[in-house]
Amino acid sequence: MSNKQNSAKFSDNELVNFKPLFKLTHDQEKGVQPAENIWLSASAGTGKTQVLTARVLRLLFQKNVLPRNLLCITYTNAGAAEMSERITQRLAKWVRLPGDKLFHDLDALGIDPNPENQKLARTLFARVLDTPGGINITTIHSFCQKLLSTFPTEADLIPGFQLMDDREKSDIIRQCMNILAIDAENNDNEFLSLDLKKLVERLGEHNLIKFLAKCCGKEQQFWSIADGDGASRFAQLVSGVEFDGSWDDYFIKAAHNENIDQNFSILADGIAGEKSPMSKNRVVILRQWLSADNAQKISMFDDLKGVFLTKELTPKSVKTGWSKDASLHELVLETAEWILQILMQKNLAEYAEIAASAIRTAQYFLKIYKNEKRNLALIDYDDMINQSAKLLQQSAMGDWIKYKLDQRIDHILVDEAQDTNFDQWSIIEALCDDFFAGAGAGKENVARTIFSVGDFKQAIFSFQGTSPLNYSAAFERFFERIDNMGSDLNKRHLAESFRSTMPILQFVNAYTQYAGDEPLGEGHSDHYSQLGDTGRVTLLPLFGPIENENEDDGGHEHVFDTADNIDDDEEEYGDQKFRMADWLAQHIKSIIDNPPFLKRTNAYLKPGDIMILLQKRGQIGNLLLSRLHEYDVPVAGMDRVKLQDSLAVMDILAGMKFAVQPDDDYSLACLLTSPLLGWDHDKLLKYGLRPNGKSLWRHILSQKNLSDDGDLLMSLLSTADYLGPVEYIEHILNGPMGGMKKFLSRLGQGQQNAIHEFINLAIDFESRHGRSIQKFIMWFEIGDVEIKRDVGEGGSQVQIMTVHGSKGLQAPYVILADIGSNPDKKKDHDFSLFTPQNYEIPLPYPKGGQKTGNVKKAMEKAAQTQRDESKRLLYVALTRAEEHLLMCGVRAKDIPENCWYTHLEQVMQNLHVDQIEAGDVPNGKMIFELTGTHYHNAALNDAANSQNTAKVGNDLEQLPIWAVTAAQSEKPDARPLAPSKVEDAGDIPISNPQMIAAARRGIIIHDILQHIKITSSTLKLPQIIVQYIKDNYPHDDVQPDEIAQLILNLLHDKNLAKIFQGDAISELPIAAVIKGRVVSGRIDKVYFEGQKITLVDFKTSKKSAATYKELPKPIARQMALYCAAMHKIYPNHDVEAKIIYTQYAQMIDIPGAYLDEIINQMAQI
Repeated sequence: MSNKQNSAKFSDNELVNFKPLFKLTHDQEKGVQPAENIWLSASAGTGKTQVLTARVLRLLFQKNVLPRNLLCITYTNAGAAEMSERITQRLAKWVRLPGDKLFHDLDALGIDPNPENQKLARTLFARVLDTPGGINITTIHSFCQKLLSTFPTEADLIPGFQLMDDREKSDIIRQCMNILAIDAENNDNEFLSLDLKKLVERLGEHNLIKFLAKCCGKEQQFWSIADGDGASRFAQLVSGVEFDGSWDDYFIKAAHNENIDQNFSILADGIAGEKSPMSKNRVVILRQWLSADNAQKISMFDDLKGVFLTKELTPKSVKTGWSKDASLHELVLETAEWILQILMQKNLAEYAEIAASAIRTAQYFLKIYKNEKRNLALIDYDDMINQSAKLLQQSAMGDWIKYKLDQRIDHILVDEAQDTNFDQWSIIEALCDDFFAGAGAGKENVARTIFSVGDFKQAIFSFQGTSPLNYSAAFERFFERIDNMGSDLNKRHLAESFRSTMPILQFVNAYTQYAGDEPLGEGHSDHYSQLGDTGRVTLLPLFGPIENENEDDGGHEHVFDTADNIDDDEEEYGDQKFRMADWLAQHIKSIIDNPPFLKRTNAYLKPGDIMILLQKRGQIGNLLLSRLHEYDVPVAGMDRVKLQDSLAVMDILAGMKFAVQPDDDYSLACLLTSPLLGWDHDKLLKYGLRPNGKSLWRHILSQKNLSDDGDLLMSLLSTADYLGPVEYIEHILNGPMGGMKKFLSRLGQGQQNAIHEFINLAIDFESRHGRSIQKFIMWFEIGDVEIKRDVGEGGSQVQIMTVHGSKGLQAPYVILADIGSNPDKKKDHDFSLFTPQNYEIPLPYPKGGQKTGNVKKAMEKAAQTQRDESKRLLYVALTRAEEHLLMCGVRAKDIPENCWYTHLEQVMQNLHVDQIEAGDVPNGKMIFELTGTHYHNAALNDAANSQNTAKVGNDLEQLPIWAVTAAQSEKPDARPLAPSKVEDAGDIPISNPQMIAAARRGIIIHDILQHIKITSSTLKLPQIIVQYIKDNYPHDDVQPDEIAQLILNLLHDKNLAKIFQGDAISELPIAAVIKGRVVSGRIDKVYFEGQKITLVDFKTSKKSAATYKELPKPIARQMALYCAAMHKIYPNHDVEAKIIYTQYAQMIDIPGAYLDEIINQMAQI
């Protein structure tokens, strides 16, 4: 067929829309040589996907290479689909492409565009279509699932097995936990019952299930350890315990030490003449030790600790309580070190005991889990990898399987290789075995190749079991095998970015130099670009606490849509998260209203060009969503959302709970204030006041003016008896309530995905468990369901997502919004130790003194690994930006040593970028800015005009006016005031372990006081409190008995004890207009007694006040506003206020006159 004929068949419209291939750069072309084994390191934005696609196309031009001989393994299904689409579409176009354009495409790929190759190019599309399944471009999991489905018997699986989803796996784990508990009661296993009891006491039921879930997929690791006593010996070995048998025996052996006895004798004689009580006490203890028998010495160990060690387990000062004779000081320190060594072994032995219990319990549980999966013909994702590796590593079986598949693989391509874990590499290596089998390594005239593309710097998925060390180790193994057969594995690098402009890349280069080789890998090259020097990198100071109540924060009031208690876990960041979110939302609003021209895209900035990145989902993301909505900025929801967190789903669930239990006042209140009924809180408070013992539902029925609402609620009740969960949800959405329309109108279109996923979940539940609404509610609430929103580049909405979710994406304007987060402050308490075979096994988190020896080393290593990954995560975040990069965040009083801001500030300083003044940036005013030469100077403000900016090649220009022009402030009464959001600026910062422990204790007491209810007898209350702490705070180093006694002491106050009776209301929301402003909040405890109302608020502040006059002004002001609001709502009632400092269980009464005086002094709220 002639080129002319082909051209005639290629329509004019197709010619207009046709996009020729970009010509490969020199480095890219070196990376796609089809006959070479290549290990390609591709930095962010360097055209990795284009190179991978070009490699596939180049291979198809090789003699004796058929589409079925290729296996391309990608990281995600979306990546596989994108690559398949690119290749298929390109081959389809080549069939009818005019000769000159086909010539260009082949030349761009580095293929000789001679007539023979042009003719071959036009046949490749048909060749791919004729191949069953086409080119095998797939994820490793999809490949394994297909392999196991074809050979289930060989893989020891049930034919027709199904892959579990996450929710189904969670259900089976809970079911296995129930079997485990039953077996512990009835089984003859000498360890099981005691081990399970220890773990429940240590972790609580919820955390024990989480621990066992982490063990799933690690059967090989756990079963490599001997069970029974063997687990105990293993736990002692890896923990660093240096003795066999009991600690008592070890201690007695260590105590029979002539040197120590001699030290004790010398020290006792040396201070015998001292007159201080401390010295006299020490003499008594030392001499008692010298005459004590073994049992007495064991009981005296704590006394010895008190003599030589502080409460923090450090040697006591030799200057206090000892003789001034310097010759004794060395003996004191020597003895203290001896005690520390014994204590370390004692603590390690205690941890080894709980670790052994965890190992034996996990081994037994995993057997149950395996049996349950087999009985149900199910496998999980870990099974797919493990069983496939096992299947292919049996050499004879692997060869036979590949023969039966009639698909001998000659070329393997691995995408995102840095995110491939050890077991996945073992599968790839098994598929490559024939490649390196000496003389049989290749077919006739066919070179069999391995191609890997990845980037050590972008290895960020350790929570999925990956490690960049696996990536490096895989290279070493492949290099050795290929070298042994006399060939080469060529290492190539790509550093030219087709994404980011030079100011972005200059900053990235400085960052990679600063971060170093340990976290980012060796041998990385500087990034460079041909995209010019347009762009800007801006580092804002962290938003910190307001130093005093009158400090100007920009003149803006703020909306706070989270719990109002300032002393909860957000206290460390006080108000700064809210101020930052508000400022950032205004900034985004200003640049959308006055969009800059983006030279990179040759267009003005639009909302879809903005991407906000977070290290993790949490309060900052929710606040940004709220504030952006407030300023009418088009914004998409978070990229991943827990279904249980969806407002629409929560409201539907409240309706279902009401249907099965109409007297559930809380669920009915949630339903009434949802979009379904549309009540506001004033209406709820008005009709919620009812006689004691009368449910809210009965009270509503008795109100004639609420008959319409009563009819709607009655329709929910009447249909619940015969509808299943699916039909009932449909009834709420499309029945008389018209729920779907109301949800979308009030909560936005973003709720549709969550609602549809909720319906799908109900359908799935009914197919497995029946049509009970009550069972569905229980089933839904015990497990998390996460939904993922499709995200892409551009579009019409601002994107908010995690850095992990942004992998593979880019945007002209990128904002890093939480650069102050502390990577060392982990809350999940993951902990692992390694077996002698280098298997990693999860274990319970160590407590207190158990964090020593090998255990401490493992914790420090894990912490360093986490810090290294945090640095790689920052690299990924920085390289999402095309032209603009804005970085901001919040801090407590001190900036964490290893947070992103610390790194970024140092990078700016390394680049010799000076700070400049920015008028609209609160909490610091000074910013770092690195920029190119595209923008003309614009006055930042009068003060900034005199500032010299840094220079990068050319004079650094100031921020354009659109970047710093704040959105117009709202009127003072536009938004509600939350009184508890005024932080106690006088609070002492948490700066040492003792203060941290005290703060945690206060939070725990706060939690208990919020939820506690006193019955007629308090005899069992201490046990209840102790068990509650063990179940909910298993990792906190607190004394449950001490907390229980402290709370009991507090309850001895008869006036306060009534607050914790069943009639008291917890977390009561209130709202009222005070001095022209809406005041809204949530009070911890409220008790109604006749015409008197008692308000109690709990504080976990690190310092307390002795009297009400010493209360910090923000707290006094908060309580004054609360009381004023309650007076407004209940004008005929007396209102009293109390503060409880939970760290000390200290109660302070605040006189009403004092609170009235505060309100009168408020000129403006």
